Amino acid sequence: TQTAVVPGRSGALHIWDGAWDEVLMTVECYLPYEQGAGVSPPETLAAWLTGEGWLTLSNRPGRRFRARLTDSVGLAAWVEGFADRIFSLPFWADPFGYEAAPTAYTRTAPFDLVNPGSVFAMPLIQLNATGDISLTIGEKTADIAGVPAQIDALPGPITIDVAAGLVYKGETNLTGYASTDDWPLSIPVGISPVSWTGNVTQLTIQPNWRWL
Repeated sequence: TQTAVVPGRSGALHIWDGAWDEVLMTVECYLPYEQGAGVSPPETLAAWLTGEGWLTLSNRPGRRFRARLTDSVGLAAWVEGFADRIFSLPFWADPFGYEAAPTAYTRTAPFDLVNPGSVFAMPLIQLNATGDISLTIGEKTADIAGVPAQIDALPGPITIDVAAGLVYKGETNLTGYASTDDWPLSIPVGISPVSWTGNVTQLTIQPNWRWL
């Protein structure tokens, strides 16, 4: 969101470009002194708590979050003179909660896909296909055409990674052979018919449903 002050206009003008900002998710933790054998010392734990990946929380069942932890972790004493520790973990995360166990659909004929989330999904799609093909999801269509015969003959499916904006087969990038008029092939909330033309024997789609 961009904010601008317009002379003569009360307040500020807010312009939303359709993208959501990261959110700060703070998790309060407690590390008891009595933990049994084989437990790493607090310093090792603090050093391990870095990087990025999937975050799951007990109070958000069925959801997971793309999160990163970049700040150092300070392990403060719970009570002076005792080894119990309290600490906070500030995670910067995508604003979406994704389904914890992603669903994948495999089909050999056109079908309807129902998005149960609260925002459009960015799927991972695999097509067992050769030659020129078109894939339609809802009102959007992507064409993959003109792939050289030696690449077209390679084993394995064509993968369309909508979130990454890539199309590839094995380690060969096919993005340049895909049309971008309706890119990305996002899945809107509700019902979207899925169909294709060309020599497609099977489609597998992992929608990656998500919620705000």
